[in-house]
Amino acid sequence: MKTNRLCQTLQVVDQDLLLSQCSTIEQALTAGSELELYPGPLVGQRCRVLDGPFQGVEGTVLQVQGRQKIILEISALGLGASLEITADLLEPLG
Repeated sequence: MKTNRLCQTLQVVDQDLLLSQCSTIEQALTAGSELELYPGPLVGQRCRVLDGPFQGVEGTVLQVQGRQKIILEISALGLGASLEITADLLEPLG
């Protein structure tokens, strides 16, 4: 009560998924990529990155101001971060 801060505990049903998604964000930050917070609903097609430093990373694709981006999701938190990527590096899933 003395810190004037608030904390909330979230129930995480799939902890392995949460750790995997957080690892993806950490990978992007470690690579020095510029990420933008993306708090909105995640829409579009799920894809996998085929090549480069993010090979194997999966996310949802969207178009922002003519630029192709992939959303790196942390679904348990209802958040994600957008990473600009070239469309030819993406493989649709499912």
